[in-house]
Amino acid sequence: MQMRRACGHTEQVYGGSYDYKREGTRVCKQCWIAQQETTVTADAAEMPVLKGSDKQVSWARKIRAEYVSTWDEVITQRAGASDASQIERFRRAIAMLLEARTDASWWIDNRHLTGGQMLAPVFAAA
Repeated sequence: MQMRRACGHTEQVYGGSYDYKREGTRVCKQCWIAQQETTVTADAAEMPVLKGSDKQVSWARKIRAEYVSTWDEVITQRAGASDASQIERFRRAIAMLLEARTDASWWIDNRHLTGGQMLAPVFAAA
């Protein structure tokens, strides 16, 4: 059966227990992959280049982009409630961390840390 996806593409789907209504609201696999690559590329455009194997760099860029996204959310949430100097200090700490940590292996090895744990050494040094 042919299914029209939210992106406008059609795909052949197989199987009788397929949730056609829900699946019709999603983009096709090719569009989903393109969206993921675009997001990571856009996020990485403003960040230092990572060093490592192609596989490590690809994985580390995704990890780093997730942390940056989380930190951006924290800044947005605290923007009205916090002192502007605190927010600026937080932004500087993020920039310092991103500049200092350019080894893909570091991001992979430390992916289990919370955003606060990752930034704590930077705040201590500043």
